[in-house]
Amino acid sequence: MESRMHAPLCSTQWSASLSTRSSKNMSSMCVQLGYHMVTFCLRAYGDILSGRIFGDFDLVRFFLQKLTRRLHLSKLRTSRFAESAQLVCFYIITLVWSVDLAIFRNYLSNFKGLWENYPHARMAFPEKFFCILQIAHWIHTYAELYLQKVKKEDYLNRLTYQTANLLVVLAAYLTNFHRLLVVLLLVESVVQLVFHSAKLAHYMDKNRIAAYLFNAYNAVFVIARFLTVGLTGYILLVALKPTQISVVDRQTGNFNTPLVKIAAFAAIVVLNFFMLGRFLMFHLRRRRERTEAAAQRRKQAADRRGKSSTHRSESSSDGEYAENSPRAANSAAGRTRKTVKAE
Repeated sequence: MESRMHAPLCSTQWSASLSTRSSKNMSSMCVQLGYHMVTFCLRAYGDILSGRIFGDFDLVRFFLQKLTRRLHLSKLRTSRFAESAQLVCFYIITLVWSVDLAIFRNYLSNFKGLWENYPHARMAFPEKFFCILQIAHWIHTYAELYLQKVKKEDYLNRLTYQTANLLVVLAAYLTNFHRLLVVLLLVESVVQLVFHSAKLAHYMDKNRIAAYLFNAYNAVFVIARFLTVGLTGYILLVALKPTQISVVDRQTGNFNTPLVKIAAFAAIVVLNFFMLGRFLMFHLRRRRERTEAAAQRRKQAADRRGKSSTHRSESSSDGEYAENSPRAANSAAGRTRKTVKAE
C-alpha cells in the first residue's frame, strides 16, 4: 500500500528533477549562446571602430581613395577626414541606439522611469550591450592614438577627452545609473554628430554648408552643456533624495548615497564647465584673431592709399618742374622763332 502511494510521488519528483535539469541546461545554453553572440558582436564592433571594416576592405579602401583624390586633400587632412567620417558613423549608431532604448524603456513618455525603482541592477540585454560597446569603443581609442599617428601637441587633448568619456561610462555602468547614461549619451551624440558633419563639409570645401553646421554646433553645444548639468542634478539630488541611503549596499547595487551622488554631480559639473570654458576661449581667441587681421588689412589698405597719393604728387611736381625748366623755355622760344620766320 505504501509502495503504491509512494510510486506516483517518486514519479512526480523524477519529473520535477528532470524539468529542473532541462531548465538548467536550457539556461546554460542560453547563457553560452548569449556569450558567443556578445563576443562576436564585440569583435565585429571593434573591427568597425578600429577601421578594419572601413579601411581594410578593398571596396571601401578604393572608395575612400577615390574620394580623397577627387577632393585633393593633403596627408594631414586625409587622416582627419577619415577620423571624422569614422566618428560620424559611431555617433549615428549611438544616437539611433540610445533613441531606441529610450523608446523601448518608455523614458520619453514616462520621464520618471529614469529614477523610479532604483537600483536598476537588472539590465535588459540591449541596454547592457550598449554600455559594454561604449566602454569597448573608448578603450580602443587609446590604440588609435598610435595607429592614426596623432601629433604630440594633440595627445593631451585627445587623451583628456577619451579618458573623461571612459570614466563617465564606467562610473554610470558600475553604479547602476545606466538609464541616466543613455539619455546623456543621446544628447552628446547629437552634438558630436553635428560637429563632425561640419568638419566633413569643411574638408570637402562645402564652406556654406560647413558654416551652417558650425553655427548649429555652437548653439547645440551650449544647450547640451546646461541640459546635461541640469538633468543630472535634478535626478541625483532631487528625484532620488526620498529613497537615498546612508551607506552603499553592494549586494543590491544601491549607490544612492549623498556622497556618491554629490561626487558624481560635481564631476559632471566640472567636466561640462571645463568643456564650456575651452569652447568660449576658442571663440574669443578666434574673434581676437579676426579683429587683428581686419585691422592689419585696413592698415595695409591705408598704406597703399598713402603711397599712391605720394606717387601722384611726385609725378605732378615733376611735370611742373619739366614745364618750368630752361630746356622747356628754350624749346618754346625756338618754336616761336620758327613760326615768325614762316610768317
